[in-house]
Parts: sequence; C-alpha cells; structure tokens
Amino acid sequence: MLNKKENKRKFTLQENQYQFPYHHIPYFNNGVPMKTRTLVWGFEYLCYMKFVADMISNLQPTKILDVGCGDGRLFSLLGNLEAIQVGVDPVDRSVQLARAFSPHAEFKIGTAQDIDETYDVVVATEVLEHIPDEEMTRFIQTMYSKLSDGGSLIITVPSIAIPLQDKHFRHYTIDLLQSHLEEAGCRVELKDYKYVFYESRFIKVFNRITSNKLWTIEIPFFNKFVWSYVQNKLLNNKKMGKRLVTHFERVS
Repeated sequence: MLNKKENKRKFTLQENQYQFPYHHIPYFNNGVPMKTRTLVWGFEYLCYMKFVADMISNLQPTKILDVGCGDGRLFSLLGNLEAIQVGVDPVDRSVQLARAFSPHAEFKIGTAQDIDETYDVVVATEVLEHIPDEEMTRFIQTMYSKLSDGGSLIITVPSIAIPLQDKHFRHYTIDLLQSHLEEAGCRVELKDYKYVFYESRFIKVFNRITSNKLWTIEIPFFNKFVWSYVQNKLLNNKKMGKRLVTHFERVS
C-alpha cells in the first residue's frame, strides 16, 4: 500500500495537468479524430495580450474591471497581480470558462451597466469593434462611469492594418478612437498609444509553414527564437501594427 506522501505526490501530478482541460484537446471533425487544436494567429494574440497585461501590472492597480472579458484570458495572465479583478461579459458560456480558468478573479454575466463600483483600471480588449454605431456613445459613457478619478482606461482594438472582418463594425486609427471618447463627453487624457504587432514577411512565412491545413509544427527552440524576434523587432511603434493599444487617464 502506498504511503500518504506517495499518494499526495501522485495526486499533485494529476492536479497539475489541469492547467488546461487537456481531455478536450482531441476532438472529432466531421467524424474524423483530430489530436490537436491550433490558433494560426497565436503569436499575434499572445503579443498584444501580454503587452496589455504588462501595461496593467506596471500601473499597480488595486481594482481592475475587464469589460467584455470573454473567457477571462487577460486575468489568467494577471494571476500573480495582487488586485481585485472583476470581469463582465453578456455571454454565459464565456463567463463559465473564465471562472474555470481564473478562479482568483470574479466574473459576472451582464454588461458594465450591471457594475456598481468604480475601478482604478477599466480595460476593454477587442470590444469596441463589436459595438454598433448607434450604441457606441452610451457604451463608452457607461464604461467611463466605472472609472475612478485619475484612473486608467485601457482600450485595444484592431487597426486599419487589418481588413475589416464580417463580425466587426469598424477597425481603428487613434483619431477615430479619440473621436468616440470625445463624442461620449469623456474627460480623459491620452497617456500613450502603440500600434502593436507588425506582421513582417518572415512572420507570414513562419505561420504558413508551421500551421496550415496539412500540418501543425511546434518546435520550442524555434518558437523561442521567433518570439524574441517579435518582441525586439515587431512589437510596437506609432505608425504600423495590427492592434491599437491605448492608455487614457481620467482627469477632473
């Protein structure tokens, strides 16, 4: 019979595997068993999400509100940050996933209108492009009303460097985003903005070679090299990039 120490060790080994629901990785595609799932634009996604997470961490907030939090990916990147983390999203399934992956945070089904408190950081990542024109002013006013005096409003949106997708109403320049805030009567100061992730020819070729309809290739050493290249050469500038990341501060 195994002793208690060995039992605990085995339990811990199993527990640590549940960083992700690995049993759900294999699936059936029209009856065909598939062993992996891939995200072709995974480097781009990690790039701008880590950029936002680092921006928030540097602000050292005590309370964060993620508007349109989806499956809570942002808070999973902020797991070690000592701050109250609240996410809100109208989609029940996404909130259930968020609760499972980020149990340290609080997630609510609904919209920013359902939030009563104010926060020193309010963030909306890839949300505004989904808001119809006629609802934009009210949406931004609601988000702004949840921001404490002197608090930071962080917004990321797809830039016009990306062709407009069917599920989006618009893509952005910094001027267009600022016009939304002005029309909503928000008293904010633009502290910084970046166009994040310039997709070079090398990255396009890398994505085609490593992830396509025929195969997916993951080589950790090569991925590490490409990630370093992205961070050093393609991460951010003021003129080009697939994502616009902005930091506004509420002023009196």
